[in-house]
Amino acid sequence: NEPAYCWFNQGNSLRILKQLDAARASYEQAIVLKPDLANAYLNLGLVMVDLNQPALAERNYQLCLQ
Repeated sequence: NEPAYCWFNQGNSLRILKQLDAARASYEQAIVLKPDLANAYLNLGLVMVDLNQPALAERNYQLCLQ
């Protein structure tokens, strides 16, 4: 699932650049390709916090722990 890690890494770069919508989309694509990629859920949760969406952040944190 190397493409999933490419999307995950892109999300990390975009998050650093504060391009939060694009980071969100990248993490979501990583999750589609590799649903057990826990760090993608974690980082997506962090993006949701930055986007002031605490309910979605909490949901992704829960998914990260599963």
